Amino acid sequence: MVAIARDMEGLCPNAIMLNYTNPMAMLCHAMQRETTIVLTGLRHSVQGTSAMMANWLWYKPESIDCECAGVNHMAWITKFERNGRDLYPRLRKLVATDKAVYEHEVGTRSSWIDTRAVKRAGRRT
Repeated sequence: MVAIARDMEGLCPNAIMLNYTNPMAMLCHAMQRETTIVLTGLRHSVQGTSAMMANWLWYKPESIDCECAGVNHMAWITKFERNGRDLYPRLRKLVATDKAVYEHEVGTRSSWIDTRAVKRAGRRT
């Protein structure tokens, strides 16, 4: 990754690198320490979580209209719709009634589903 950032210094010094690779924090630190490239590290959790939610409802992920607020492990899916229809009521019902879905992910602390890919098995809030 440092070699790519060095190439960017010569080829596109004003570009911003968006790093989606792991280990994200260590790579970003190395590139910031060793090069002059402006960069930020991002996580794939929004795409993964929204696809997982779509699959729970038996929809193809590309058929969902999704909006997210936040970044990395501090992001919430604030809109989850298909053909203009809010799917959150169905998701909340699924979380409340399907033990496998509940144990896989979400908990119900807020009215939105967060994007952290962490199992919270057996922990009700």
